[in-house]
Amino acid sequence: ALVVNTNTTTKVGNDNTSTAYSGSMSGAGAFTKEGTGTTTMSGDSSTYTGTTSVTAGTLSVTGTLGNGTNTTAVNTGGTLSGTGTVYGRVTVAAGGTVHPGNSPGILTWANAPGSSIAGDLQPDFDGNTAGNGAGFHGQLSGTGTTTIDLNSSTLSPFFRGYTIGGVAYNSTFTPTFGQGFTVVRTDVANGITGAFTAVTPNAATQTLMNSLAARFDVAYNANSIVLYVTPSNYTNVGVTGNQKAVGTTLQAIRPASGTRATDADSQLVWNSIYGLNSGGLQVAFDQISGSTMAGAANAAVSTGALINTSLLGRANHNRVLAQTGINDTGVSGGDPTHGWAAWVQPVGKISSVDKDNNGSLLQN
Repeated sequence: ALVVNTNTTTKVGNDNTSTAYSGSMSGAGAFTKEGTGTTTMSGDSSTYTGTTSVTAGTLSVTGTLGNGTNTTAVNTGGTLSGTGTVYGRVTVAAGGTVHPGNSPGILTWANAPGSSIAGDLQPDFDGNTAGNGAGFHGQLSGTGTTTIDLNSSTLSPFFRGYTIGGVAYNSTFTPTFGQGFTVVRTDVANGITGAFTAVTPNAATQTLMNSLAARFDVAYNANSIVLYVTPSNYTNVGVTGNQKAVGTTLQAIRPASGTRATDADSQLVWNSIYGLNSGGLQVAFDQISGSTMAGAANAAVSTGALINTSLLGRANHNRVLAQTGINDTGVSGGDPTHGWAAWVQPVGKISSVDKDNNGSLLQN
């Protein structure tokens, strides 16, 4: 076991080599990761109450570090990664990196109120859901009392060009429009504040997105952040003229990739748009354009005309009866002694409002 005594600092990695430590760590002193290598800690260090600093290289926590009274600081040039649990407040400076998992994976910050990221969050993607290893995607999970301020950080998704266990991994997972990935979550309601300044994928991921004519957008929810794959240009999603016009307008006002909308109401609207595939976007564009309202009005007039024709037909029928004396059979009933009568006539119609290059088809 490693004991870090009070008022002392234990430094590891200053020879730039990568090491793995499976034992426990205890004490209330300072623990500092230095050098360009990776130090992996897989043991149970839940009795450690000191302060941790990552000044260079990578500290990979696959076990437990701390018990909630600790603080961990990731400085410029340092990276915090792993699939384990880090207890206590975590601060990531500008130029520092949080890399959940060991490509991909879930890194947990537990009972860490007041945590913040001013650097880069870098999750890897190989599947639809968060988890550890191939077939999953990375996530930063805040449990217990953890709150996270994004503090003008950046988000760097890697769908291609990463390693698993230090070995280059050739992921073939390809996202689709409207697909969302929860990259940050907290147990605390409204536990996430701030916003990313941009989404900055690596070159291999950007090449993939270009081939899909796609980009990344971010939905900011009360206790989660969802990364969505969206069309790079909404104008190109539309088929009709009205859809293209709506797409062009939305493209002009959409938030920059990864940023938060200017107000809460706008963010709710964008959150709902980000999660739509091409077909869903076309339906939404029709609704926004109002073309469906014009078709509905036409249908209402047509239905009203059908009812009016039926009423006029009934009135004409009664006039014929009065003139000819022919008995009315099968279409009406009543009790003349009590002054009431009933008339029933089924009516129905199948119609459609045809579409053109601008509007949409409506059938009723």
